[in-house]
Amino acid sequence: MTEEKKRNTRPLPRQGWAQRLSNRQTMIGLIIVSLILIVISALAGWLLLKDQFGLGSKSPPITLAPSLTEIIDQYPELETILSDPKLDSVYKEFLVTYQKGGPEAAYELAKKRGLLNKDDEVVLTLELDTTDTDALKVELEANGIKVTATSENFMDIAIPLAVLEQSLDSDKPGSLLESITGIDHIIRIRMPIPSLETGMLLQEVTTESLEVIGVYNWHNQGFTGKGIKKLLTYLGKTVEEHKKS
Repeated sequence: MTEEKKRNTRPLPRQGWAQRLSNRQTMIGLIIVSLILIVISALAGWLLLKDQFGLGSKSPPITLAPSLTEIIDQYPELETILSDPKLDSVYKEFLVTYQKGGPEAAYELAKKRGLLNKDDEVVLTLELDTTDTDALKVELEANGIKVTATSENFMDIAIPLAVLEQSLDSDKPGSLLESITGIDHIIRIRMPIPSLETGMLLQEVTTESLEVIGVYNWHNQGFTGKGIKKLLTYLGKTVEEHKKS
């Protein structure tokens, strides 16, 4: 055999990896496999997020609060006081809670809503249409209600729990509050409001707050604040005159 025939009969060399990858069919196959892996990864990620954060789950049904009419239908013994626009809704909630869950539930609600003072008395602020409160104070105290502070046409009162429970345990559980809303000159019964000048409750201003800031020590040394109001009035007039000039 001649040298030329030997060269022609030699087997062809195998294709390398680079040559195989360049093959069109191989490339198409790799693309399909890659897409499948991407879809599988995305699906797995979605399932993981769904388990951890509840994605894709249905929202819980919205439960609407019962209307006043529905509450009255459920507690007809409270109809008069629940329908009274003078009484703040938080006290109506307190009455309903007492009827529904008993003293312990009502007590917890009162603490949560800030309706109790340090003596565990239910506190209220009366908004009046007068600043003459002497007769009103006598009438309230005759019913076992404490008058803790007055300021202009506002009056803070406190009802001991023992007094309130007598009404709550009767056939007319709202009778005590009904009797208060029915008193002349009472426009509204609301939650205790801070003093406009100090930001503190009226009863706090006249009791423990004085001790906290050391007022009595200053009083003992002769500093009572007498004449301050006249001085402030004078300064105010002086400022106004200065502005006009």
